[in-house]
Amino acid sequence: MRLSAVAGRRLLAAAVSFSAALPAPALSFTIDPDGDAKIGLRTYTAVRVGTQAFDSGGTGVASRFVGGAGKVRERFNFQDGSFPRTGSGNLRQHRFFIEIELNHKLNALMQRANGPVGLFRLLPFDVDHLGYNLTYRGEHEGIYDWGPKGFTTYRDYKNYQGFLPPAFSATPEQIKDYGKELQRRANRVAVSRHRLFQAYLDVESGPVFVRVGRQNLSWGETDNFRLLDNINPLDNGFGGFFVELDERRIPLDMLRTNLALPDWGPFSQAFLEGFGALGNQVSFQPGIPDGSPWNPGSLNAQNPNLRTFREVPDVDDFRGGARAVFNVQDITFSVAHYWTFLDVQAVRLRVPPGFTGIENRVKAHSVAPKVPITGASATFAVPRFYTIVRSEFAYFHGEPANRQGIGLPDQAVQPEGSEDPRMRVNLEGGLDPFRFPNYLFASKAIVGRIAKKDSINWAIGFDVNRYLRWINPSQTIFFSTQFFYKHIIDAFPDQVLPVRMRAIPVPLQTSPLGAILNDVPLEPRLAQVEQNQFLQTLRIQTTYRGGTIQPQMTLFYDWTGVWYFQPLVRFVRDPFRLTLDYTGIEGTRGGQIGLLRDRDNVRMQFEVAF
Repeated sequence: MRLSAVAGRRLLAAAVSFSAALPAPALSFTIDPDGDAKIGLRTYTAVRVGTQAFDSGGTGVASRFVGGAGKVRERFNFQDGSFPRTGSGNLRQHRFFIEIELNHKLNALMQRANGPVGLFRLLPFDVDHLGYNLTYRGEHEGIYDWGPKGFTTYRDYKNYQGFLPPAFSATPEQIKDYGKELQRRANRVAVSRHRLFQAYLDVESGPVFVRVGRQNLSWGETDNFRLLDNINPLDNGFGGFFVELDERRIPLDMLRTNLALPDWGPFSQAFLEGFGALGNQVSFQPGIPDGSPWNPGSLNAQNPNLRTFREVPDVDDFRGGARAVFNVQDITFSVAHYWTFLDVQAVRLRVPPGFTGIENRVKAHSVAPKVPITGASATFAVPRFYTIVRSEFAYFHGEPANRQGIGLPDQAVQPEGSEDPRMRVNLEGGLDPFRFPNYLFASKAIVGRIAKKDSINWAIGFDVNRYLRWINPSQTIFFSTQFFYKHIIDAFPDQVLPVRMRAIPVPLQTSPLGAILNDVPLEPRLAQVEQNQFLQTLRIQTTYRGGTIQPQMTLFYDWTGVWYFQPLVRFVRDPFRLTLDYTGIEGTRGGQIGLLRDRDNVRMQFEVAF
């Protein structure tokens, strides 16, 4: 059997990553006699196997058209469910990861060299520290090569059956081409990536520190979920939030400066920090492709009558800001303000005139408006209780907002120019074309408008160390819990995330197509957003046998009624690590973590780190 060139390259990339993760003698590399240059290596291979089928949800009865005017009624799955469909016990992820980091201090070289580095001696000020960092990262996802057929072929797209009459629906050939198109994109953006991940230069002189180049910057005091820590976008294409937060940050081309301040009155250890970054990096470009097991809330069959577009910022677009950090007695405070692009994008629909179909599709444009964030944090210790208290506040100005659309069932066929205010607001942030005025009968394209809402975000966390001798007689138990609260000011009553959860029959009772569309599940129902959101996290961990056995339990609870739980045990014998865990999500579909319901899985990860 001959391999294609593309398949051969993928197999080679997977083999290289896998061989790098195999057990090998611990090695260290001395690049220079002074030890100023250090190389770090982290590589792992991780396998996830699903314990829950991607095919859950309710069933109903719908009409499906076959042949000319023939119509049959069949049972279909139109609630919940994910795409592509795979059963429990199937492979959900086979991730290969390698990161090689070079840190090089140039102080000694600067003092004795006559080349470009020696030019730093000519500066009108003393350079106390000079160095640089280069980090390579390679990633490969094997599920698209040797996983279930739903991921390695376009079978589920090819078998898609539309519910509209043939005159308004895509042909089998068009659906087949559509499936190939989506699969090609998944192979292009979610199979292999090789990047110069970070590359920056550090210069320090007295109270001033400067870092310039491609880098990550994290502010704030929270874990797992972000408030002030929204500077770098997140890459969710290789596993969503099942992958650690620090591993998902996308570096930016950035200038970062720190200025240490002298102690003054009650203020001590104070400094000012600012950053400015250029670039069009956002979370949804490339994002999670259709056909990925981590695409939240997908329906069992994608809609070929909808085409998505990604409107990313300009390459020279600016994001930046500053913060002040200082101590007052035993409390560390920070105050920050900056401009950034959030991970949740705004979506604007463009509905073409007349009937839509595969050649005249509804267009969904993902947009990333710039959002100012103002906030503060405070951290202090309570020695009596062996506790660290972390608190954080953030105000989001103009956070992207979307809405389902509200009004009478026959809104979509009202005449153009209607004065009914309930129909005019459907275009503002609306994501349901069936709720647009005069849908299917407009004489010109209907274009939605981007909506924005301010929000108040607050979190408090407690980190506690306690001896519980009956659990661990020799080591403490570490407890870390956080409580998150979010309030959307003047939230839409039908505010949603741009994530489809299920399809329902189209409520067009007064439409001329009413008889045709009767009981047909075409209208998308999107993930509801509550005006007040509450989320609690808890992590418990300890170590046994000198740190070689590390059990951990993680729990999230979203007050909409969703539980996330992950028991984990890690076996460590440097430089090797073996991690075994089970991840489950139970409860309603929605909230902040319920969008990935039905992704329950077990993971085995083998890691080497120097």
